[in-house]
Amino acid sequence: RSRDSRAGASRPSAPRERATTLIDLPEVPRRLAERFPPALGPVADAARDAMERLVRVSGLRVEVVVLQGDGRLEIELSGSDSTLVTADGGELLSAFEYLVPKVARGAAEEGTPCRVDCDNFHEIREEQLRSLAQAAAEEVRQLGRPKVLEPMNPAERRIIHVTLEDDPGVETESLGEGFFKRVSVRPAGGHLREARESY
Repeated sequence: RSRDSRAGASRPSAPRERATTLIDLPEVPRRLAERFPPALGPVADAARDAMERLVRVSGLRVEVVVLQGDGRLEIELSGSDSTLVTADGGELLSAFEYLVPKVARGAAEEGTPCRVDCDNFHEIREEQLRSLAQAAAEEVRQLGRPKVLEPMNPAERRIIHVTLEDDPGVETESLGEGFFKRVSVRPAGGHLREARESY
């Protein structure tokens, strides 16, 4: 029911029931180091060196741990400046994720897909977005009119779309141009023009 590009999105093996309550945020999320083993090899070394160089340039007081995730490196930052790393909706984390593969490519001679995290920012943000999607869908069902959400990057929009893709009562669509777009949640069978006029 989404018209946004969701390349690589995995669909559940069985239909999900529509949630009627918001998702509870994890009280104590597990750190990445508790979920993944240390990453070894030249690619991991290059990513670690790149991340440490970026940390030094930024002047942040954080430690870098590189772990082997599922199909990518998981880089965990921790330390006294953690709140600075996750400030402004995790903008600095996004910048690190963009820069690390570019800085590491020269040393590793191959792509280095990675995710940079700090204080479980991504996990908590994902749960917040799922709850936001469910709340928006409930509002749309009750009021019968579209709701346009805040501007989001592609990864965040994908979470909204995937969360609501099996909800028969609503449709989602990304509006706008560029990297940051808004997601419109509207009654199933609605029209894009209506969603734009509601903004």
